[in-house]
Amino acid sequence: MIIKNFSLNDLETYRLYYVLDYITDTAVVLYRRTPAGDELFEDADILVMQDGHLVVALKHPFKYSPNMCLFAKHGAIEEVVNLNYWERIVDVYDTDINHTDQGGFFFCSSKAIFIPEQEWRCDNTMYGPDHFGQRTGFLTSINKLKAYEPILSLHGVGYLIYLHFHDDAEVREMVINNSEIPIGCMTLSEMFKVIYEWSEVSKEPFNNTETIAVKAKQFLDCFGFTSDLIDNQVDMQVANYLRGSTDARRRPVGVVANKPELIDFVKKNMAASSLAELCVQYPGMGNTQEILTAEQQTLSKGIKRFNEFYAIPEGWTLDNPDRYAEHCELYFNPTIGAYVHNQVRLFVNKTKVLNDISNH
Repeated sequence: MIIKNFSLNDLETYRLYYVLDYITDTAVVLYRRTPAGDELFEDADILVMQDGHLVVALKHPFKYSPNMCLFAKHGAIEEVVNLNYWERIVDVYDTDINHTDQGGFFFCSSKAIFIPEQEWRCDNTMYGPDHFGQRTGFLTSINKLKAYEPILSLHGVGYLIYLHFHDDAEVREMVINNSEIPIGCMTLSEMFKVIYEWSEVSKEPFNNTETIAVKAKQFLDCFGFTSDLIDNQVDMQVANYLRGSTDARRRPVGVVANKPELIDFVKKNMAASSLAELCVQYPGMGNTQEILTAEQQTLSKGIKRFNEFYAIPEGWTLDNPDRYAEHCELYFNPTIGAYVHNQVRLFVNKTKVLNDISNH
């Protein structure tokens, strides 16, 4: 692991960044948490920014995507390094309250995963998401998924994940409107309210020792969540159950939109492929405009290389990833469609993030 002062040239080397909030000493060490214990992780470097913030920087983030998070340690301080990055959810995080075909948010337990019959899981033999309590069976195959985007990850405790299923209406009714253990919601604000309600019943006077209640508190405490981020949201299923509601399993009426402060909280606890985006969140960390210009140039060159390599017809725009996928399946490899679709989507999302910074 290299520790060095940041320079603009680093933008040509690194593809993912995460800002440490509590550790400022360059003697910091990174670890990967596994069921067998913590392992030293040296495939990341530390950039020292102009205001003293330390940024964890990775060259090949996809190589370590099954890890979902690392842990930074210095002395008695331990800090989560969330490898899930903002550009992957910028097009899905703000789901509509009326919620048509958009997917939903789920709070999952974190367990040591060893399921021989599910060898397709990239987290097999590592920590990964699992159901709290009794299995509902709503995810039995990767083929049922349209989208799977981890948002916040804490190995050994839990995960906040965005999921979109092909049979979305069926899953919505099963999990969001009729779950014995509420773990799924249609918006981020509702999901955090449910997690918060679970965390509250682990305290006096309830002293609930169910795994979901204990882990909900650990999860929110670790990420520094405060209840004012969802104080405008209506009471959700857990609170309604405690009130004796006979309809407590169902999604309550009157839900409200995500608070901007809640989205800022989520952003600050995620990595980013844009260092300029992090400089907006942490003013003084670097020259935002200078970094933004360099990232825009790099993105433009990357899109050009992609189009040339796959012989994309002139005039095509990135707002139709299905057409790109079909083209590449036809002329290059019939199995490459999902990869191409994902890459085009990330080009679009990164462009949006950089444009938003320009207009900030």
